[in-house]
Amino acid sequence: MSGSVDTRFSAIAEHFKATHEDYRDLSGRLIALGTMVTGLSDRVMAHAEGQSKYNIALEGSVIDLTTKVIGLVTDVSTLNAATATIAAKQDNLEAKQGNLEAMVATIAGRQEEQGRMLQELTLNIRALVGSHDGASRGGAPV
Repeated sequence: MSGSVDTRFSAIAEHFKATHEDYRDLSGRLIALGTMVTGLSDRVMAHAEGQSKYNIALEGSVIDLTTKVIGLVTDVSTLNAATATIAAKQDNLEAKQGNLEAMVATIAGRQEEQGRMLQELTLNIRALVGSHDGASRGGAPV
């Protein structure tokens, strides 16, 4: 019986020894896995930090671009306002030009009328002078 107990204890001891070796092997693997996870975590953190710096730089560029676009929109609004002002002034000038053209036409019409009146007056004066000359000389009016 003692041989069989020894064999059993020996088998159990071998089993515990093998299990202990398996646990040590597993423990070593877990430590290696932990080291790999830590390394991977460090790499992820480094990448995240780099990505964060990139995102900050990109955000700055977007802000700069947005500021420039706002400036351009402001410039376009200013140009539109200036264009509207110029168009209004041009319309005003065209209206004044139309008024001047009407005045010139009125003046030309009056000058033409005055020219006819002057011609008529000249003829009347000549007729009066001619009739007066003829009457003072005793002759017939011209």
